[in-house]
Amino acid sequence: MRRLPWLLVALSAACFAGDTAMNAAVQPLFSRDSTVVHGWPIINAAALGSTLMGALILSRLPRNPIGWILVGVGASTSVSMVSEIYSIWVDTEGGPGTRSPSVLAGWVAAFFGGPVALTGLTVMFLIAPDGHVLSRRWRYAVAATVLGLALFLVGLVHADPDSFVGRGDQTHTNTTSGFLLSSGVLLVCAMLLLSVASLMVRMRRATGETRQQLRWFVLAAAAAGVGMLMLLVVSGLNDGRTTWLSAVPLQVSFLLLPVLLAIAVLRYRLYDVDVIINRAVVVTLAAAFVAVGYTLLVVGVGALLGDQVSGFWPSVVATAAVAMAFQPLRRRVVRFADRLAYGPRAVPYDALSAFSRRLGDSPAPASLLPAVAEAAGRAVAASRCVVTLDVDHGETGTASWSSSPRAARSASGADVTVPVADAAGPLGSITVTPAPGRAVRPHELALLDDLAEQAAVAFRNARLAAELAAHVADLDRRTAELAASRRRLFEAGDAERRRLEHAIDRDVMPNLRSLTATLEAGPDPTTATDALVGQATDALEALRELTRGIFPTMLARAGVAPALTAFLARVGNPVQLAVAASAQGRRFAARTEAAAYYAATAAVTAGARGTLHLSVDDRSLVLEVERAAPLRGEREAVLDRVEALGGSLVESLGRLRVTVPTVEASPVPAPREVDDSAPAVR
Repeated sequence: MRRLPWLLVALSAACFAGDTAMNAAVQPLFSRDSTVVHGWPIINAAALGSTLMGALILSRLPRNPIGWILVGVGASTSVSMVSEIYSIWVDTEGGPGTRSPSVLAGWVAAFFGGPVALTGLTVMFLIAPDGHVLSRRWRYAVAATVLGLALFLVGLVHADPDSFVGRGDQTHTNTTSGFLLSSGVLLVCAMLLLSVASLMVRMRRATGETRQQLRWFVLAAAAAGVGMLMLLVVSGLNDGRTTWLSAVPLQVSFLLLPVLLAIAVLRYRLYDVDVIINRAVVVTLAAAFVAVGYTLLVVGVGALLGDQVSGFWPSVVATAAVAMAFQPLRRRVVRFADRLAYGPRAVPYDALSAFSRRLGDSPAPASLLPAVAEAAGRAVAASRCVVTLDVDHGETGTASWSSSPRAARSASGADVTVPVADAAGPLGSITVTPAPGRAVRPHELALLDDLAEQAAVAFRNARLAAELAAHVADLDRRTAELAASRRRLFEAGDAERRRLEHAIDRDVMPNLRSLTATLEAGPDPTTATDALVGQATDALEALRELTRGIFPTMLARAGVAPALTAFLARVGNPVQLAVAASAQGRRFAARTEAAAYYAATAAVTAGARGTLHLSVDDRSLVLEVERAAPLRGEREAVLDRVEALGGSLVESLGRLRVTVPTVEASPVPAPREVDDSAPAVR
């Protein structure tokens, strides 16, 4: 079965040559009867091109229905053409043979003639390009096309055998036969026009490269449809006579079919036959060069030497000379064939060179990744390519490239991922999505590996640059946070000094002013001593109250739990303190206790209610407040104290949770204790 398509190609070529020879014997080759009525050489070339195109497709995809239809249409048309001209030659010009072979040749020409080719083209347009109809409803169009061909063939069977000879017209044999023949042809023509609509609908729904491939099918189908309409209309206006205007457009549309399919195959890789075309071009050019060179050398050497030597030695010399002359041209021939079949992805080293140049022009990750994606996608003719750059400290970089704006956006099972790595480890990946209907071939996979190897150095530099940028951004953020924290510390210090000044002026200074006034008045020493002692005592008590608010003595002496108990008793807040067994009787670092005490007092001052829980969890002092009010202005100060020790503060759903580590990185001396019996003011 693999040889059959190429045998049919040889048959079409032989029929082309035979038709040309017999046509020249019957009539001038470029006369109206030869070109318009018989269709030479346009239909012959179209039939040979269709057979060749179908054989190329079948050599890659042996079960592809499009390939078999093209081979069948081309071979049947070639047989019909040579049979028709043979029948005309015998009937009108007295060619070799009797009437019986002429009648048989005429019947074969009618049987494999235009309706068979139109039926094949209609079915092909209905199932292009994947071999399936657009939907189940379009199966009726295929059935109607086959029915039209069946009506035509039944009409041929009932036709008068003499009507097949020469230039006979089978439609005028009898009423039944003429009706069947005309009905079959009209039904096939109607389905041909409907197949054009099917292709247009299919192209409208398609996306990406499939849409590009279908455009050439639509163009071929539209040309065939226009040619058929012109044939029907112009022939009807001229009483069925064949004219240049009625016949040539349909013939040209038939010739355009293999040409447009070749464009779809070469430019948009339809059916993936580019490798076969590449080898065919190389063999054809080599054969042409050898034939022309051999002929010229043999003729030239023979003309120069005459009869001095036999024909054997000139042949040997010519063969050696042609072989030596072809060697320098071989690389150019292969390069030309690669360019013709593969396009810009033909030469891997060219792609690598262009890629290396782009890497040199795109050092930054923002421009490097899109450049790599485009270079890799174009190198292997993918529909989409995604490149990722893995960054340890920062966001992973990603860039994508697609062959068209409507290319597929999601990955498919045929995606191929090539890692980008160097000696230090993985750096990223290159993922390509092949065009619909094809897969990444081994040589393309090797090219992707080479591209990934070339990109490794640039990826490493881009990764270092991205990580450095991430570190710089992190340092900027931390610097901004430190600056903000410093401002808050200054503001908190200023606010605390103003509060302390206001408290001293409110609670301490009145006693001191009274004491000063008593001393200045000079009262009775007996009574003045008691008054002076009382006023001094009141001033000391006020100062003690103020110092407890800053860093209470109870916190330094007994710990955070007793200090909070004394604070809650002093302020009279309804908050209850619950100390877990894990925190009972334990002491912690001074800064840890101070941070927890400050957070608790800030929460109580803000209006907390419920219970204040104190516990130790996983080497951290945990403070939880139920029904906590927002800390508002105190939140930043509490957060600074807690985060300075590596802790955390969480406010959510009316609850406050403060976590402070119980072990510090470096010991911090505890604050100096305050002796309540010592004078507070000297």
